[in-house]
Order: sequence, then structure tokens, then C-alpha cells
Amino acid sequence: MESHDSFRSHASVPVTGSHPVGTLQIHDDEEESPPPLEDISTRNGQDGDSVVASTSSVTGSANDSDDVLVVLDMPQHYIIGYDAVSLTAKSFKGISDIPPGPHFFWWTSPGGVGARSGLWIVSSPSVRRVHVMQWSSYEETLVETSRTEARIQAEGISGSRATLLDSQAVIRNNDKIWSQLSSYITSEVLAKITSRQVDKWLVDTVDRVKGEDVLAAEAELDRRVSQSLSQFRELDFAFSQHAKTYTTTNDGRDRTLEATDATPYINTLIAGESPSTTEGQMIGEMQFAFIVGVNLGNDACIQQWWHMVLNIILKAYLLPSVRPELTAGLLKSLAAQLKYCGSWVENSPLNDDSTRARELRLSLTIYKRRLNELLASLGPQATPAQQLVHSALADVEDAVSTTLDWDISGDYLRKGRVALEDGEEVELEMDDLEAEDERGEFAPEVVELDESGKQRGLVSWSD
Repeated sequence: MESHDSFRSHASVPVTGSHPVGTLQIHDDEEESPPPLEDISTRNGQDGDSVVASTSSVTGSANDSDDVLVVLDMPQHYIIGYDAVSLTAKSFKGISDIPPGPHFFWWTSPGGVGARSGLWIVSSPSVRRVHVMQWSSYEETLVETSRTEARIQAEGISGSRATLLDSQAVIRNNDKIWSQLSSYITSEVLAKITSRQVDKWLVDTVDRVKGEDVLAAEAELDRRVSQSLSQFRELDFAFSQHAKTYTTTNDGRDRTLEATDATPYINTLIAGESPSTTEGQMIGEMQFAFIVGVNLGNDACIQQWWHMVLNIILKAYLLPSVRPELTAGLLKSLAAQLKYCGSWVENSPLNDDSTRARELRLSLTIYKRRLNELLASLGPQATPAQQLVHSALADVEDAVSTTLDWDISGDYLRKGRVALEDGEEVELEMDDLEAEDERGEFAPEVVELDESGKQRGLVSWSD
């Protein structure tokens, strides 16, 4: 019986490219030159040595040393982001010589007014990959290609290399800040947050944090717009915004400590009976939330970052004494993020929410006081790792001083005059540090009074 199915034709091969497999494609010589850039000056990079490919990547051999990203059919004049750099390319076809480590690519339509999508990859020094992405006109974003298309692109990478941007020419002097921003992001961190065990991770502006509250209007919009239901992903962070930092089993002083200091909560998640994270993964989560939140305008990730900074990191006053390496890593990452907001980001989260910025300044002021008290109590017994925490906080202090003109070492403003809309000035008194001022030797004390209203036990010289 004759079959009507073809087992060798292009119809039986899963291809997402614009050309059938095996067809001859003629290229204009002009298309073989590097794509011209509009918002970035011409830069000279160095050629690398050996590459390989990944599912919409393939592992194979080539003549270059580091990973390669190949982008098929990308529309012209799109805004492209690569690590700490953004540019507008007339014709973007990918990037070559991507060095080992985590890398984040994102893209948005000309003008940058639409939603943004992003791609994480982690390059390995031992396994070279060619990562292949294909533009989908239906979804209006980059999607993963089939493995067949990825292998074809990997095998022909030597011929298409001239059309790709050189990584070193693009990032140039921005690799240091990127290393500080992403030093703890690994494949394990990305797989844990996205719940995907793959070699590349897609994220989007509309992605949500698992467990976050959804407004009724947003839920209704999701029901009406079926496409939005299939687009957003849930990101799973160990440090949930809804989790209590204290346990109901403790009471008294222990429960008060847990409610006012996040150190026991962090220890429980890292070294409890059922640990859900590690020290490195905690820093990686913070870095992921910041990078995706700031670069994609993902509000859920920005709120997660604020939660970790204000409610976890800067509330863990005893953490430097028990986990100094973790504390130093968190503070160094925070310093890099604050510098990035001041020098690289147009719409910084510090500018969008003055209330959050005020909370940050207050939290840093209190944290510095507590750290100084802790180190003073340790004296010469303070370990080098604990001294490193002091150095890391100095980096944070320098960042807020440079980018925000804050002084967290001086006296916090207690009183001030505010001009109203009609021009009248009124004096306001700030009580932000009232609780902090009443700690230690200045803490209020409960005393017993006698019948005349005087404190019992005092010696009176008038009697």
C-alpha cells in the first residue's frame, strides 16, 4: 500500500525558520558585514578561539573559543540589551565570543514602549554552545528554535560569524559592573527560580512572583485576554513576600527577636530541618530580582528586590556575627545595584517610589548603627570575615553618597520645614528613629511608684 506521508521531506522536519531545511540560500555580500549600530560607537574587539551549540542550542564544534548567540529574522531597529549594555542595531543577528559566566539578553520594540522579553544563558568554560533564537511574528518576540535548526546554524557558524557582533567590542568597560551584579547567578539559581531544567531561561515583563497578590482588575484582564494567560510565568523565590519571619512555637524574647531581626529566619531557610536555599542562592535570588526587574520593567521582581533589601537583608542585624561571608556578599551586591541605578539605569526604582527610597535611607542608617555596635562589642575578637562586612557596608555608603547624596553616618533629620502648595511653610517633626533612639541605655524602663507618685527605692535627702 502506498503511503502519502513523506518521511524525508521538509514537511516531516520540525523547523521554525523561514526557509525549508536543505534549501540553498543566497546572501548578498553587503549582508556579511557587521550590522551597523546607531546608539553605540564603533569598537574594536578581539577574535576568540572555539564554540559549540545548545535544545534550541546544540553542542557541536566550531572555530571560536566562547559561546555564540544566533538570532534569526529579528526585525530592524529593535533595542537590544546585553548584560550592562543596551544598543539599537539596524540588523541584529547575534553575538559571538560570549565569555564564561551568566549573561542576560533582552529586547524591545523601537521606542521601548512595549513589553520587554529577556533570555538568560550561562556559558561554561568547558562546553561551548551555539544558542539559536528565532523571531516569531505571531508572538512578536524571540522563541526557541527546533533542535534541527539549531544544529544547522551551529554547523554553519564559521560562515555567519562575520554578521555577528563581537562580545568584547560591545561590553568593553562594562564587564566589571556586570560581574558585580551577577556574580552569584548560576544555572541552579535560574532553574530554581523559573522551575525549568534547561540551558536557557526566558523571562518577560509580565512574569509574576509565585504567591503574589493579583488585583481583581488584573485577574479579569487575564480571563478576557487568553494570550496573557499563556505568556506570563511564575517565578519562585525562597524568600517569599508573604512568609512570617517568626515561628508560632517560640514566645517571649525569642519571638520578639525573630519578629525584629531576620537572622533566625535566614538561618532556618539555609540550615533548618528542611533547608530551601543556600547562601549563594540567596544572593543569586537578590541579583536575579534586581536585573530582571530593572531591565525588563518587571514590577513583581522589583517588589521582590525591595522585600529582600528592606525586610530581610537590612533587618538581619545579627547576621554578620554568624554568617559574615553571606552578609558581605549581600552588601557588595547591593552596592553594585545602587551604583548601577545611578549611572546605567534611566528609570531607577529609587526614583519611582520616594516612599521606598525613604525607607531604604532609614534602614541603612539603622543598619550602620547596629553593625558598629556589633563590631565594637567584638573588639579585637572580630574575625577578618566580620571586618569584611564593615568594608562592604562602606561600599554601600559610598554608593548612596555618590548617586543619591545621602549621608547615613550623620544625624538623621528629626525636624524640618515643608512648603505647602499655597506657599505656607510648616514645621514637621520626624519620629522615624524614635524606637531606635530608645534602645540600650536609652530604653524606657518600667518602675514602681509609691502613693505620692514617686519612684520607689530612691533615696530622698529632704526627708
